[in-house]
Amino acid sequence: MPQYGYKGNSRDEILKGKISWHNLVHPDEEQKWKCTLYPDAESLAKINELKEEGLLNSLRRDEQGYNMTFTRYRQKTIKGKIILFEAPAVLDKDGKPTEGMGIGHGSDVAIKLQIYKYNKPGGSIKGTAARMEGIRIYNLIPYERDRDMTTEQVRQMKGLDTLPEPIW
Repeated sequence: MPQYGYKGNSRDEILKGKISWHNLVHPDEEQKWKCTLYPDAESLAKINELKEEGLLNSLRRDEQGYNMTFTRYRQKTIKGKIILFEAPAVLDKDGKPTEGMGIGHGSDVAIKLQIYKYNKPGGSIKGTAARMEGIRIYNLIPYERDRDMTTEQVRQMKGLDTLPEPIW
């Protein structure tokens, strides 16, 4: 019988910054929710501390600055038990639950992470992981398709978005 949620030996961390690519409503093909955060200076310092602890998430830099992607799996097997996870909580600026859709790139957010240690499979090497728990949106920039979709997504949508509503 699967369990819901998992705390184990963990702690919570809050990171702030601007959100970029995200998938907060429906899990992707790998059965995980995810978002990319461009952290503010204080949160970037926290990320560097987490990297020193062994966090394996990649810290990248592009024309907009440093960024890191955080995820939350729909389910994981932990110590032989299947653990199910619900979608990450998404709150508006007033702390009220809201949908994770309609959040445009550059929106100011705080991300709550569950930080935990784990043993890498097949060895005694320990690692540090960060599971996305939820997001609070402080300054919402509404989603705009032309600005927020990748070139590949726009190509994939071409033609589908202009089809008339079917009569079933």
